Order: sequence, then structure tokens, then C-alpha cells
Amino acid sequence: MNSVSEFRLDEATRQFLKSKFDFFEGMEGNDDVIVPESARPERLAEIHNLIGQTLSSQDAHTGIELAMAVAASVNISKRSATPNPVWMLFVGGPSSAKTACVEGLEGASELVHFVSDQTENAFISMYRHEGLKMPDEKQLLARLDGKCYAIRDLTSFFSGKAERVHKWLGDMTSIFDGKFRKETGVGELELKSVFSTIACITPAALNTYQKYMASVGGRFLFFPFQPLTDDEQYAGYQLMNTSEKKKLRDERLVQLRLLMAEHMIELSSMTSHCTLESSHITERLWNYAQFIAAGRSVDITEPQATEFGKDRYVTVDQQEEGPFRVFQQLLTLAQCLALVHGRSVITLHETDVLLPIVWGSIRSNRSRFLQAFRQTPYQGVTKDCIGHGNTVSERQVSRLISDAMTCGLIEQREGRYWAATKFVKVFEPARTINHFQDLPPSAELSPRYTINNIGGSGGGFFRQNPPVILSYCLRVYRRVHFSP
Repeated sequence: MNSVSEFRLDEATRQFLKSKFDFFEGMEGNDDVIVPESARPERLAEIHNLIGQTLSSQDAHTGIELAMAVAASVNISKRSATPNPVWMLFVGGPSSAKTACVEGLEGASELVHFVSDQTENAFISMYRHEGLKMPDEKQLLARLDGKCYAIRDLTSFFSGKAERVHKWLGDMTSIFDGKFRKETGVGELELKSVFSTIACITPAALNTYQKYMASVGGRFLFFPFQPLTDDEQYAGYQLMNTSEKKKLRDERLVQLRLLMAEHMIELSSMTSHCTLESSHITERLWNYAQFIAAGRSVDITEPQATEFGKDRYVTVDQQEEGPFRVFQQLLTLAQCLALVHGRSVITLHETDVLLPIVWGSIRSNRSRFLQAFRQTPYQGVTKDCIGHGNTVSERQVSRLISDAMTCGLIEQREGRYWAATKFVKVFEPARTINHFQDLPPSAELSPRYTINNIGGSGGGFFRQNPPVILSYCLRVYRRVHFSP
């Protein structure tokens, strides 16, 4: 049985709520509010139920959990002396549910800054009107501080001119560490800002820039949405094949976004309660980080003349990425996933959720090639088996093998090729994730933000604790509009 805290709204607080939220006008009988202390797992189960009733993609369950975790992660990043914010791209084909997962964050506008498109100079503008520059606090970079930057669709931007994309990626690389300084002919401007980022993009648009993103230093993690199966496509059709079903689905989407907002608002005041994880979990995350860093290494090539008079490019060196930045990102993301799940420690469930991100965040050509090793990670494979699984020419197979060995992702022993010994756990087949069975029992629940010692001045308490007021408002709104 969940313990509860009960409090009453005084008139000052009621008037304050009415001034901020239209739906409080005319509401009666909401003076007494019961707040369960351990609501997150139950609420998360309800979120997953609604996902199943509105989206047919199985990846949507993981995607929505990741979206909430990324949005909440900025609080951990801001407390760090060296911020390593979580920036994530949802990568999938059109209509793969990736945008629906990101749009689920819309209910928490206090925590998330939404855009549909942007320009390459969006973060800081040196534009002057009648000799006056834009106030610092109105710059986009300043407005993003402490929030999640959610971009519905990066595909159109990445499909534009390459120099625009390079400029934006270069600015993002500089902004990542929490400070950005811009020097122009009309002056200089320096702003500090730490924010998380989540955006949607198609594989075709991303593939063009993966090498460039790695060459300037990887800052983004990628979560791949798999193509919908025939069953998933038909299930999606069944959700909207009549006007009544479509109307019901739309109503459930509203409920889903409200529940997600309530979940995230609670997390925004909870991130300091996640305790340190066990050593074997830390070691697994470190192993993940080493794998991503190796998989994002960039070949340095030079032209070399051939006997036919044409130059061909040969690899002369390799730019290797250190694993420290990505390790901090994975650690922060794992902590926030644990909080999303209602836990106070990171478990193997959180590392299982991260595994597709690990594989999705390395160069796509390497990820596809290495899938042959995931089927039998503790057994070597021959060159012929690799070629058959990748349906590429023998010359291409030789090139891919050489590249993977140079990166340290595979090794050769006894005439066969093996997954690198230190990465064999990463190569193990992924465990099937059940988001319902993996919810923690009540004994493992992490502490929830509770309301105590209200005294006689509820209005003052609410004004000093905005996450509480927002969570309360969403709970009342759902009770009024969706309760039978």
C-alpha cells in the first residue's frame, strides 16, 4: 500500500493556480489532494499501456522511456563541474514512431523547448537594430539553459546545403561543454548554457554526415528504430481504420502526453536521489563507452597513384576517440532511466535498454558488418561466412575486416575472426526487453518527492516549488477530463 501525504489548498494558492492555468476556473471539490509517494512505476505501467493503444512499433516503448530520460538528464549535467549533456538522435525511416515519441514531451513545456526547424545560426544572433544588439537572455542559447532541446525533424535540415549542416554541427560541438563564445565584426558574445537534446532523423539523411560528426568529435548518441514488421503495420492500421478508433486514439495520445509530462516534472526534482551504481554495472557502461569510441574512429587517408594512372585513397592513420565523454553520457542516461523506472540504482535492465544505442552510435557500415559476429560471439567465423552474411564482394569484405581489426573491434586467431575479447559482452545477442515485467517491486522503489510541512501558507510553498505545482495541476487535469 503506498503511503500518502494529504494537504489542502488555501485561497491564495487557488487564485494563483487560476491565474496560471485556465482549467482551474470553475473547478469545485479539489481542495483535498492525495499524493501517492511511490507513483512512478504504476504511472509508467499506465504509460506503456497507452503506448500499446496508440503506437504499433515495439521500439516506441523504449523510445518514450529514452525521451523522458534525456529530458530529465539536464539536471545531472548541470551539477557536474564538466558538463556532459545527453544528446540523442532517434534514427528511423518515415512513420516509424520516432517523432511520436519525441512529441510525447510536449506536455512538459516548462522543461522542453520544442522546434520544428532551425537555421545554422540559431543559437546566437549578432543582429543589431538601431545600434542595439539582442539582449543576452533572448538568445536561443540562453533560453535553452537547463532545458531539453527537442527537434521534431532534422531530416530536412540535414538534406540541405552541406556547409549549413557543418556550421550547425560545429557550433553544437563547441556548445557541448557548456560555454559558447562568438566573435564577429560587430563585437563578441559569450553565453553559458547546458541543455540536453533529442531530435529525429532518417538514416539516409544521417549517413551522409556520420563520418564528419565523428571527425569533429562525437557528441550524439543514436537510438535506431527498426522498420515496422508486417504485424506492426497491420496493428497500426487497426488503431485508425475507422473514425471512432481514430478519435479514441487521439484522446489516448492526449492522456499519454499528460502522463509523460507528470512523470518528467516529478523527475525534474528527483535526479539528486539516484544513488551510485554497483561496480559491475559501471564496468559494463565503461565497456560500452570503449566500444562506441572504437566504432566511431575515423580513417585518415591519402591519395596514392596506381599503375593505371588513377589515384586511390589508402589509410595512413586513424583518429581515435577517447571513451571518457561518452562514458559520462551513458552513465547519466542510465541514472535517468533508473529514475524513469522508479529505481534508486542502475540495474541490468537499464544496461539492456542502452545496448541498441551502443550499436546504433558507431559508424553504420561497421555496425552492419559486425552483426555476423553477434550470432555466435564466442565462436570464430571464416571470411566466407562474413561475406555471405553481408552480401558484399570479397574485396569489400577484406576491407571491412581490416578496418574492424584496426579499430580493435575484432581479432584473428587460428585462421578465423573473432569478436574482440574485451568486447565479447557487447557482441552477445540482446535480451528481449519486457517493459512491464521489468518494473521494480515496491521494495525497490526510489524515494519520491513528497509534500510535507505545508503549514498555513500553501501558496508560498507552491511558488517556491514549481515542479510540485505542475505535477499537481496535471494530476487534477487528468482527473477532471479523463476520469469516468
